Amino acid sequence: GQKITVSPITLNHVMAPPAFRFETAKDGTRELNLIEATKKRQVLHYFNLKRDSADHYYTFKPFHNLFDPVDGTTMLTNSSAKTAKDGQYPHHRGLFFGFNRISYTGEDGKKKTADIWHGTNNVYSEHDKTLDTEAGQVLGRDRSQIAWHGSDGATFAEETREITVYNTPGGTLLDWSTDLRSKAGAIRLDGDPQHA
Repeated sequence: GQKITVSPITLNHVMAPPAFRFETAKDGTRELNLIEATKKRQVLHYFNLKRDSADHYYTFKPFHNLFDPVDGTTMLTNSSAKTAKDGQYPHHRGLFFGFNRISYTGEDGKKKTADIWHGTNNVYSEHDKTLDTEAGQVLGRDRSQIAWHGSDGATFAEETREITVYNTPGGTLLDWSTDLRSKAGAIRLDGDPQHA
């Protein structure tokens, strides 16, 4: 039978918990950002432009740039380079899967070689399609299909690449998975230690 006095409290606002969100950049590439209150932090940038034969060096392979969670700088490379003389090791671009000494048998029955790492002799890999994206409070996930093309332009392998980023305190936890399937019979993936 006791009486109590209750007064309402006014809250200024309710903050949504941090969450990942995919956005399309001005050039058509895909970004994964972490939205925290009023801040947006870039986490990944998927450089998924279609290969352009007139601008081969710039577009010969899709890759993911990874950004430092503290200062926002690119952690692995300076992104795609316009020419082979731009910056130090311009063919080393973010996170990707590749080899510089690949051999296989082409559709014509002849032995072929390919260098997906450097993109020499018009060899390239290209984003074909997005298979799935998922973004929320716990993780951001991107799964894509990527075709590997020989110097003749024919697809000799198909890659399914999945990258998952977890929202962890003070850092970025990343899980990478790649499945490569031959379209040309037996393929030998080889290379020196820094290009394979």
